[in-house]
Amino acid sequence: MENTAKRSKMPNFDSSNSGTKKKNKASKGSQFLLLLVLVLTIACGVLIYLYIEERKNANSPEVQSQDTQQVISELRKIIVLPDETPTIATVTDNTKLIEDNPDFYQGVENGDKLIIYQKKAILYRPSDKIIINVAPVIRETPIETPAVEEATTPETPENVEEQGNN
Repeated sequence: MENTAKRSKMPNFDSSNSGTKKKNKASKGSQFLLLLVLVLTIACGVLIYLYIEERKNANSPEVQSQDTQQVISELRKIIVLPDETPTIATVTDNTKLIEDNPDFYQGVENGDKLIIYQKKAILYRPSDKIIINVAPVIRETPIETPAVEEATTPETPENVEEQGNN
């Protein structure tokens, strides 16, 4: 009987019941957490990729050309434009422009377009379809012109004959 009493006092280590249930719950929770982190990482990667591609497309020449053509067609309804391709910029910091040149940029707002031709600059507000200001383009540095060659005596039949006789 002593053997049976000792056996009953010993703790029951049945590995098939309680230990595996706790391990399964813990492993399922960690698997779910790992899966969640993996899905979030992939989603962030996809969003970053799409953002970069969108930025590339926004700066592409096709998109800029469409924007340029739209601004030019709107302006042609209001003012006669030179027959040349302008440079177009969008105002992003109107306060700095007003500080630099208050006469020309007075009343300019962020989002307005600056259209620059060889001889004139136009401030245009596409949202209201109005021209804010027009001014001539004045270059601070003179345009370089090719050097003029010294004048030579034009060849005439008399000059040619004289050179042949000598």
